[in-house]
Formats: sequence, C-alpha cells, structure tokens
Amino acid sequence: MRTFVGILAVSALLLAGCGSGEPDTLSPTVTVSGIANKATEGSKACKFYEGTVRDGAEVIMRGADDRIFGKSSLAVVDVHSAGGDKSMCVFEAKFDDIPPSEAAYQVQVSGFDQVIFTEDEIRDGANITYRDDLSAAFDKLGGK
Repeated sequence: MRTFVGILAVSALLLAGCGSGEPDTLSPTVTVSGIANKATEGSKACKFYEGTVRDGAEVIMRGADDRIFGKSSLAVVDVHSAGGDKSMCVFEAKFDDIPPSEAAYQVQVSGFDQVIFTEDEIRDGANITYRDDLSAAFDKLGGK
C-alpha cells in the first residue's frame, strides 16, 4: 500500500508541474533594422540618423524596475544595397531566461536611447527601427 501511495504522490507532483503550459522564462529575439545612410566596416556597421549600429554592440534588456534581465550582442543578419549609397541593415540579439509577466521590458542598444516593449511584443520578437537622414528630415517636417 505504501508503494501505491508513493506513486500517487509522485504522479500528483509531476502533474502539478504541467500547469498552464506557459514557459517559466522567455527567449526573445530583438531585431534592429532600417535603411542606413551607408554600411561601413565591411558591412559590419550601419550609419543611421540616430547613430551607428555595429556587429557585436551590446544590447541590455531590463524590467520595468530597471533590473537587468539579460545582456546580448548584436549579430549581422543582412546588409544589402537599398539604392544609391543607402543600405538595408538587419541585426539581431538573442536573449535567454527572461522572466515573463513584467509590466514593461526596456531594451537598449549601446549608444542609443532605450525602447520600451510589452510582453506580447517581446514574445513576438521586438523590433527597433532606425532611419536614414532623409527619412528623419521628412519625419521632422511631418511633426514627428
């Protein structure tokens, strides 16, 4: 009888751990992209209106309370001509073990202002888009 009760207890513990199906942590990817004024350093860096994004640049993810959840580095995914001197640039940073259920997630690429995302945006793949000088000028004319 003790063996049967022990098996039932272990089974209950295993089932309790199967709960909601939600992961204990998130493993998001942050994409940094945009049309750059030009690609430099052998297509390992892209110069945007906001600044230069480089392969290997540090990316920090924080919670709403400024607690650091993770650090990663940008990796070049794609850099190709967008016509004239312009280049389309795409970088990614991958994170692991990010806690879910935060009020907000702050993402900061080294040398740039932080961008705030919701949990759904982090789960779906957060995107940060930078602009070339011409796009930034049109945004200013349009009041953005």
